[in-house]
This record gives sequence, structure tokens and C-alpha cells, in this order.
Amino acid sequence: MRLILGTALLLATGCAGMGKIFVGKTSKEEVIQTGKSKKSAYDDSLVFFAKYMNDSNSAIKVKERASGQLVVKISQSCNVTLPLGYKRMMPLSYIADVKIKDKKAKLKLDVDPSYAYAGSAYSSAGRARLPASSDQQANIDVCLDSLHREITEGIKKNSKDW
Repeated sequence: MRLILGTALLLATGCAGMGKIFVGKTSKEEVIQTGKSKKSAYDDSLVFFAKYMNDSNSAIKVKERASGQLVVKISQSCNVTLPLGYKRMMPLSYIADVKIKDKKAKLKLDVDPSYAYAGSAYSSAGRARLPASSDQQANIDVCLDSLHREITEGIKKNSKDW
């Protein structure tokens, strides 16, 4: 009985610090008025992501022309202020889900959940984690907003304007 209670207590307290902490935003969603046909907006979005990512074959995870959906994994460094004022570029991974219709598109940008754990800025494997401090999260919120703005402008832009 003691062994069972001891194990239960150890598990309960040992895993308490491993929960996810989301201080700020971890996703952003918006409907974008493209003013383009579904086909044109889809093609222009493919061109944008191919140029933006430099390697669309590994970045674009889902291409569904009929439904107008693109799912793109984006890795980008974000300038984060760490405790004691140190600044560091922290690699983050985002998932962009774009659903395109005539004249509009819905963009949802999420911080990749495999990177969204509390704790230090880097795990022992060097993978980025969302920080636990509100100052660090504010930096990531700025990065999320900036990336969202770039993708929105890219989707609206005509591929001939490149």
C-alpha cells in the first residue's frame, strides 16, 4: 500500500511542472479579402510560399486544389529577450492553414504544438519551446503577428507582381 501511495505521490508531483503554459497568443486567424478567383488566389499562394520558403516541396504539407486548402510548415527564428536582458534568436515552427474561396481566403497561423512546452527557451535537444515568462511570450506574439502580416500580404499579391 505504501508503495502504491508513494508512486502515486511521486507521479503527481513529478509531472506537475510539465504542463503546457501559454502566456500569450499561440495562434492567429483572419479572413482575407483577396478580390481574386479561387484558382488565381490558390496559384498565387503556391508561388508565394515557394518563394518565401525557398523549398516548397518540404514546406507545403497539404495541397488540395479542389478544396482550395494549403497547409504549410514554416520554421523561422524569433528574436527573444531572455532573463537578465540577454537577446537570442529562438527557432520557432509555425503551421499555416490557408483555405481559399472566390474573393477571400481564411488564414490560420499556429505555433507548432510540438514546440509549445513550458520551461526554458531550449530543451536539451535544442528544440525551441514556448517560454514561460510573459516578456518572452510578448516577443513571440510580435513574431507571430509579423509572420501573419507577411503571409496575408503574400496571399493578396498577384504572382505577376513578384
